[in-house]
Amino acid sequence: MSNSQASPATRTTYLIKRAERGLKSVLDERLRGLGITTNQYTALSVLRVRPGISSAELARRSFVTAQAMNQVICPLEQSGLIRREPDANHQKILRTFLTREGLSLLERCDEVADAVEAALLRGLTPEQVATFDTLLSNCVESLDEIRGRTGLHQLRYHFGHHGHRVAPSATAPVRR
Repeated sequence: MSNSQASPATRTTYLIKRAERGLKSVLDERLRGLGITTNQYTALSVLRVRPGISSAELARRSFVTAQAMNQVICPLEQSGLIRREPDANHQKILRTFLTREGLSLLERCDEVADAVEAALLRGLTPEQVATFDTLLSNCVESLDEIRGRTGLHQLRYHFGHHGHRVAPSATAPVRR
């Protein structure tokens, strides 16, 4: 059966979406005990490797809109987990940094995420996990190529307003 004839339950894109929603739901539940959301955890994780980025860049790297990022970082700043300061050259741009408290919380969140990931992958051998990671990375690269060719606005129109995307286009090599 081709993907165009497949039922939603058997589409690769449907399975990816179910996995993503399930993972987010479990992470939200587990992170709630630490007083943080999955989106906030993502933002803190990005700030660990990219300290001082702007809110707009943080939004892009956290997979949310700039408007949504404001709702993510305001509570983090109020809780003292991040600090923002004006850019030296552009006073309207605020650079965002983790605080010591933010890094401490992030390390506890990493432990939660590690446990969830271990449970998610528990039925796979290390070789299967490595293959799975490679295949997912290939899909991400293909999507990056698609976005580079078509523009995100077209992907949103074709695949939904949340930007959930599917397999490579017909012109991109299929990696299965």
